[in-house]
Amino acid sequence: MTSVPAAPSRAAGMPGAADLLPLIERVPALAAPCRHHRDEAVIELAVQEWALRSFPELYPARLRAARFGEMASRAFPETKTPEVILFGQWLVWLFVFDDLRDDGPLGWDEGAVDRLYDAVLSSCDTMPPLDAHPVVRAFRDLWARTAPRSGASWRAMFRVHLAEHRAACRYEARFRSARRLPSPGEYAQLRRQANGSFLFDLPEPVLGAELPGDLRTSAAWRELLSACNDITAWCNDIASAAKESAHGDVHNYVLVLAHDRGVSLAAAADEVLDRIAGRIDDLTAAARALPAEFTRLELNKAAARDASKVAMVLLGAPRGHLEWLLESARYG
Repeated sequence: MTSVPAAPSRAAGMPGAADLLPLIERVPALAAPCRHHRDEAVIELAVQEWALRSFPELYPARLRAARFGEMASRAFPETKTPEVILFGQWLVWLFVFDDLRDDGPLGWDEGAVDRLYDAVLSSCDTMPPLDAHPVVRAFRDLWARTAPRSGASWRAMFRVHLAEHRAACRYEARFRSARRLPSPGEYAQLRRQANGSFLFDLPEPVLGAELPGDLRTSAAWRELLSACNDITAWCNDIASAAKESAHGDVHNYVLVLAHDRGVSLAAAADEVLDRIAGRIDDLTAAARALPAEFTRLELNKAAARDASKVAMVLLGAPRGHLEWLLESARYG
């Protein structure tokens, strides 16, 4: 029996993080526990301090208890500490922005979401004013420290994924204001983009890797990122189903499937678990296809080594994210 963290308590009859535990025994790729960075406590403290400075009014105790630095520690157990801290800060930014939309009026106003995101994207090129929204100022800080670590091809892809996230945030607001649930087909694509595809680009600058553009746009690499994204997003949906149901938020795979199928939340959660297991198989298959891609693209040893390092982070992300969901107070 594999040792796993204890899951937080959940409301009776509602899916929660504990429902993810069967995946540990069911999926061999999730069997091995994650390593932690030796400086995890330092990383967690630095991430918390940055979050409190950047979001003094948007970082409540619930978010502080989420321990995003510990998630970063699991994702990059051997990377230099400052780079791991940077990744943890990106996690904070994404979750603060997510909660701002999920838990308040912003997430119901498509125009307001779009205007805020326009300011975020503009800050890639120009310094925002001092009175800019904290989400904008924090993004500019992160972008200014991340972009110089990468090349033009990576920066272009990152901005494409930011634009996709912007579109997904708008669509979510549209569904909320119309009080309509997306169909399962609509939801899968929407969730992938709303989960922050750009987050899965970050291992490159964090690791100091620079992938060839042809590899980054290849089918195998895109599937590697998409599968990792789907797995973490859908695991998150099971853990957060109770929170989102209580808030009347329709953007959760469990809630979408329960409505579409006319089944209980427990039955819908079981279907999501099946889909997660399938996507883990897809993730593994995509990783196994990479050596052939390296050969086809005639990558040199340094480029192949960099790509392999990034791929290993993505392969380890589902287990690290699952452990974090079980230990974190994010949805407890």
